[in-house]
Amino acid sequence: MKQILRIVFIMGALWSTHDLFSQKHDYVYYTQGHPGPPATGIELKYQDSTGELLLTPKEYRGMLGWSPVFSDKHGEFLCYTNNIHLYDSLGRIAINGEEIAVGFYLNHRLDTRDYHRGFGGDQAAGIIPLSDSLFYLFHASMEFWIGAPDWAIDDISTYGVKQTGYSEGLFLTEFKPNEEGRIEVNRSRKKLELVLDTLVGTSLVFNKHANGEDWWIYAPEHYSKDAYLLHLDVSTGEVSTHGKTYYSELNDRVWTQRRSIPSPNGEYIATMTHIDVEEASTQIEIKQVDRCTGEMTLMQLDSFPLTRLLSGSAALEWSASGRFLYMARADYIFQFDIRESNPLSSADTIAFIESPIRYAGFIPDYPDEMWRLPNGEILVVSFNATPYLSYIRKPDEKGKACQFEYVTDTLPPDPLHPGTLITISTLPTYPLYRMPPLDYDCETSVDESERQSDVFV
Repeated sequence: MKQILRIVFIMGALWSTHDLFSQKHDYVYYTQGHPGPPATGIELKYQDSTGELLLTPKEYRGMLGWSPVFSDKHGEFLCYTNNIHLYDSLGRIAINGEEIAVGFYLNHRLDTRDYHRGFGGDQAAGIIPLSDSLFYLFHASMEFWIGAPDWAIDDISTYGVKQTGYSEGLFLTEFKPNEEGRIEVNRSRKKLELVLDTLVGTSLVFNKHANGEDWWIYAPEHYSKDAYLLHLDVSTGEVSTHGKTYYSELNDRVWTQRRSIPSPNGEYIATMTHIDVEEASTQIEIKQVDRCTGEMTLMQLDSFPLTRLLSGSAALEWSASGRFLYMARADYIFQFDIRESNPLSSADTIAFIESPIRYAGFIPDYPDEMWRLPNGEILVVSFNATPYLSYIRKPDEKGKACQFEYVTDTLPPDPLHPGTLITISTLPTYPLYRMPPLDYDCETSVDESERQSDVFV
């Protein structure tokens, strides 16, 4: 096992606890439209005044699907990354933000394809604020890519599909706005090694510590059921390892869409694997989390046969209270009640799309991507890249009372491609920036013998 680093940084004033809960770092999302360049994306910006999304066509550089997109504390778009470069809100590569790519595949794309065309990767990276003006980008390397049979890990396969997408390490890049307002990467704190091991590179999960300020970071590893557990202390900027914790029975399932998502209060983490091959199944597990220690335990694991349609994606999302977990999978949306003794065993079917709307006459709009908005409603789109938006209006109501509304909005025409509409096929998996603290104090349990690390400032 390769060495793990403990990183300590010195920084200026950090936000207060009061400021913490007004953070709007997840208010803006840019997503891919037509590939380019030139390319049109769509900016989805949540508006507090109306509780709606403002939809704006935008030209952009880079491949934006699933990519970390980050707003300032007021909800104004600040930056994004495609795991190749870090960009500012105007699409310019940040100062010193070029070539943050780590791993064979990302650098292969950098060398052989358009300079801006990276790879977002579902949950391959995440941005965490340390203050109003200092930010950490956590990003995993990408060694190989989906659909590359000659690059597979030979001893990991599911339903005959070999694992081809994995990571060999977790890295950290620090950035901030400079005096001119440009995003600038600290050159001496760029692509810093945190963990070097064979990891599930598209499954980084961020969960708040019980104090509501610090963060637990989970980097699941292959060949085990564990994840590396890292702790970010926002008061010092220290990133330290706490060894490993049980994480999932599904670590070595092949690459899938949206693997893991914490509940709004951080008490549970739901993990899903979904494979688009015949005779495959979707598996979901719910884990309980100790936010004081970061450790988790398995609550329930269940399998669901594929629906009558093979789908390239499937998604999980929680209601705002954390009572209900939703799974969107092709033509079905299911609801699970966490209050049940075995919630995965008693699902409510809240939607069945028997005759989908078809974009351009042949692309079906099936609900299989979800995103819970700040007002608690859940946005639903199709992975098939259509221009349609659907919603679950009252996710905290049981069964059909949750009010699923199919195709309520249509995206505008694409100004760069006449005769077509802007399409959307992916939705973000943000860290839960406004996760509240628990109403009791606890001390983080740290086994110093497991903190095999160096320290530098």
